[in-house]
Amino acid sequence: MEKYIIANWKMNPDDLVKAKSLLASVEIGLTDNDKKVVICPPVIFLRDLRQIVNKCQLGAQNAYFEKQGAFTGEISVGMLKDAGCDYVILGHSERRQYFGEADGAVNKKVLAVLASGMRPVVCLGEQERQAENIGEILKKQLTTILSGVAKQKLKEVVLVYEPIWAISTTPNSQPCLPDDALTVYLFLRKMLIQTYGQGAADKISILYGGSVGAKNAADYIQISQFNGFLVGSASLKSEEFIKIVKI
Repeated sequence: MEKYIIANWKMNPDDLVKAKSLLASVEIGLTDNDKKVVICPPVIFLRDLRQIVNKCQLGAQNAYFEKQGAFTGEISVGMLKDAGCDYVILGHSERRQYFGEADGAVNKKVLAVLASGMRPVVCLGEQERQAENIGEILKKQLTTILSGVAKQKLKEVVLVYEPIWAISTTPNSQPCLPDDALTVYLFLRKMLIQTYGQGAADKISILYGGSVGAKNAADYIQISQFNGFLVGSASLKSEEFIKIVKI
């Protein structure tokens, strides 16, 4: 399995000059060996950043599963690929919370992204920290979003465990302890093995996303065994983001 550090800039920064500056400041701190650093800016900046990106790969924050048509405001996977995308974040908690995105829709997007030759970065996770049925929640999410994904395509999928209650923008958020995160990592890995077999499951990367910073990144790698991170607000601070990459 490969290790990734994926930056989700969300709806930031507010103009192209700042976006170029942020990308440049990140790349200055990277080496040629940091090959799996993915920057996901607002889609409007993709073509311009493609012209200057050197050490990173580019991704989008969302996609629509239809190829074309009367779908006002949506962006197809073909358009994203043409703009220079390699990865697409799907099913992020904010898409679910603010836009009502459900697992079935995420599944259609996963299949469309895979068919295009890009790699889906698929988020899943529980809403409440003390949820008694966390196993059932994650099992249902994983089963639905990967429905129809062929075993040979599984290695193209990047999963992200995103405990919504641990995200800093969530009211009354609390940190996800590394031991608790490890329990979820092992559960997801076990489910993948049961569904696809050991060989195929071992090739899929599982990342952590939930208020990741330089202070806690090492614990989620060393204790929780995750294969990297989906980084939100910390990715907008180049020095902080580079520290996470080095960890």
